[in-house]
Amino acid sequence: MASKLAGCSLELNPDQHHDAGKLVGDTLLAAAFVSYAGPFTLPFRRRLVEEQWTPDLVARSIPLSDGFQPLHMLASDASKVREGLRLCTP
Repeated sequence: MASKLAGCSLELNPDQHHDAGKLVGDTLLAAAFVSYAGPFTLPFRRRLVEEQWTPDLVARSIPLSDGFQPLHMLASDASKVREGLRLCTP
């Protein structure tokens, strides 16, 4: 597996203008979101990100993008639209 991953290159979404210094905090917040927040409701996930995790990162002086939302890093616009349509159809 490691040898297969060695040939891969990381490509950021060109629509996301990441400041390299803030990528660590953004990635940390996105990883926490994926590993912990998934089973919870959308309002609770928002509270986790906005009221708990983001202030904690700021208090620890971990740089992250202003107003960063984990789903912006984790999903493309097309997949967000597809998921929205899936949830709205019976």
